[in-house]
Amino acid sequence: MDVAGVVDFADFDFDGIVKLRFDSQILPRLQEKMSHWRNRFGAPDLTIEKGLVSPRGFRIALDMFVSPGSYQMLDPNGGLCEIDDERIVYGEPFKTDFLSTYVIKPVINRFIVPKGHFLLRASALAVGDNIIVLPSKRQVGKTSILLEFMRRGAAYMANGDIFINRDGKCTLYSKWINLQEHHLRIFPDLAERLYSTKKDRRAGERIMSFYRLGASMEGKNFVSRFVKSNLMSRFPFNQSIPSDRLFPQSRVRETGVVTHVFLLERDRHETRVIESRPEKVAELAAAMQWVETQGCHNMLAGLAGLKTGTMDDVVGVLVESFDKASCHTIQIKESQTGRWVDEVANLIEQNLS
Repeated sequence: MDVAGVVDFADFDFDGIVKLRFDSQILPRLQEKMSHWRNRFGAPDLTIEKGLVSPRGFRIALDMFVSPGSYQMLDPNGGLCEIDDERIVYGEPFKTDFLSTYVIKPVINRFIVPKGHFLLRASALAVGDNIIVLPSKRQVGKTSILLEFMRRGAAYMANGDIFINRDGKCTLYSKWINLQEHHLRIFPDLAERLYSTKKDRRAGERIMSFYRLGASMEGKNFVSRFVKSNLMSRFPFNQSIPSDRLFPQSRVRETGVVTHVFLLERDRHETRVIESRPEKVAELAAAMQWVETQGCHNMLAGLAGLKTGTMDDVVGVLVESFDKASCHTIQIKESQTGRWVDEVANLIEQNLS
């Protein structure tokens, strides 16, 4: 891999957990989301750069290559990145969201799990002295529940990812909240705070109108399914915004020791809270993340002879993290309305002690 000329770096030190170094000219939106942790240091744990990456090594899948000392992954746009124990180098075209979610975060975990930390896929918030962590897979409702609690005055800690260590200490990853179309259906008043100018709002509303048109189509025949898919893929509504702009009255909590864990899952029948053991919640939270992203990276890293680990290592960190917390599973009944958010938030409040 050939790295493009680099004139400057941007360093991000996540409270000593991991140190990332970016070519300062790349991924400006992603660097902005991490800006809270920007700070100069000496040697980084991981450097992210842009360069020329060519396929090499053994192709073990359509989008994965392995060679001694590194592995490569292809994103949906056809961009290729190469990963070793020091750097991630990506080539154009490469989707920023894919790079962040499916490359950078799993690689961070390869570095920090041996040190007793894990970047957990979860939302997190503080209600008084209670630190609440909400692990779940995608599209279950952790962002909606976070928004509802912030509307009630809770402090923000995480939307999507939070560092957690063996002592249960949670540490902020990013202050930004990712909003999708269904969040504005549940919380329509947030549209007033989402856009800084009328021009931005008109553009956002136009994209949303096409997306909603596609989402409303039943797709009963080939043409209808094609149009539905085309509208929803060409006009995805996905906006990121600092949490304090959405809720100016809400505080941001950087760190705190977890007191309550509510693992979220969807259910066809009813919404209910089930008391669970820390070991069970830790195993389920680790498994969801391992299957979606982490397991693939650890497998590829092992084949390439790089730093790696097992799901048991992740479970071990989370079991100790959750050991002194009150742990529950919340089964959320599938619903087309936003009323479930109130119901789930009320159930969580009733189980705080």
